[in-house]
Amino acid sequence: SPYLPPQIFRLRRRLRIIRDMQRVAITSLALSIVSMLFLFCDATAAARIIFTASLLLLVLAIGLALVELSVATNALNMDLAR
Repeated sequence: SPYLPPQIFRLRRRLRIIRDMQRVAITSLALSIVSMLFLFCDATAAARIIFTASLLLLVLAIGLALVELSVATNALNMDLAR
């Protein structure tokens, strides 16, 4: 089928995006845990910086999720159009 190579390309792209999204989200969670440890040790300034980095990574993970959703929707629309 002539549609198979583009479908495989889109699937691989989606898998890369999902993998990256999961890595970023896990790093975000790990940093939030580290920030709690710093709070426990009364290192408030360091905890704030680390928690801010954690939130920024979480925003990035959400952005990647939106990109993946867009790619998946476009792939489905292309399949339905043929």
